[in-house]
Amino acid sequence: MCIYTGLANIRNLSTGVQWASVVVLILFQLVNGASWIWLAFLYAVEILPLQYRSQVQASSNTVYWFLAFIAAYFGGQGAADPNVGAKVYITFCITGGIITVLAWLFVVETKDLTLEEIDLLWAEPEYIASRQQNVTRGVPVTDKKEFDVEVTTAPTDDSKV
Repeated sequence: MCIYTGLANIRNLSTGVQWASVVVLILFQLVNGASWIWLAFLYAVEILPLQYRSQVQASSNTVYWFLAFIAAYFGGQGAADPNVGAKVYITFCITGGIITVLAWLFVVETKDLTLEEIDLLWAEPEYIASRQQNVTRGVPVTDKKEFDVEVTTAPTDDSKV
């Protein structure tokens, strides 16, 4: 988006610069759609306790699409103003940079964890111990980050099947 903003703010736009702006904007939409856009929809739901996930999913979708409307409505008006023009997209560059830094610093890696294990990342130690005892049928877990415990099941009689 920052490259697009720079290209769109060139005073004497040649055909090459105009085509470069179009290509950069399309590439931005493709990369954003394949990577960052899902953070707004999925990450907040993954890291919250199970009891709040549906409410947060609905709220995050509402806020996302409301802000998208505001950005399209007022961004379009700002871009159409000859005094502002494409400079309105500088706000996207600044907020994108801030979000990138905040995500790098505060987003916890959830790769290869189930939703139940993610739920335990922020849980109190007493809750973790009770959950792990239920899962492991009486084997207490002492470490908060220990998720790879073996689950034992009762033997089944295959002759009845």
